[in-house]
Amino acid sequence: MVNQLFSAWLLDQLHQRGWSQAELARRANITKGAISHVLNETRRPGEALCKAIADALGYPPETVFRAAGLLPTINAEDADLEKWMAKLALLTPEKRELLWRIMEVMDLDPRHQAKEKRTTSRSRKGKSAISGNAT
Repeated sequence: MVNQLFSAWLLDQLHQRGWSQAELARRANITKGAISHVLNETRRPGEALCKAIADALGYPPETVFRAAGLLPTINAEDADLEKWMAKLALLTPEKRELLWRIMEVMDLDPRHQAKEKRTTSRSRKGKSAISGNAT
């Protein structure tokens, strides 16, 4: 059975970008016929086609593989992580190190974030009491 959800997903991607099937075929370096077969649900998308479509759309291959039913679906949070990993893979080692240092400065430890939130909340209450505003 051909994945009907994939053809709908791919059509939506084309509409969002204002692309024709020919434009996607050109950007993916595949034939217009291959795109047409998938959209008309007469052929299943294979790995090579999905990889080419992912490259053309600027998505991690896993995103397109999941849309095509070649990989199991995941929740939205994990999908975001896939996008991040794909972008990280494109960075030079120097830029990855820089990004890592930035993240360390942000202190992404959830325990510290909870403590910071409580401290910020207390300071707002104190400022409200000083200014005469009730919270």
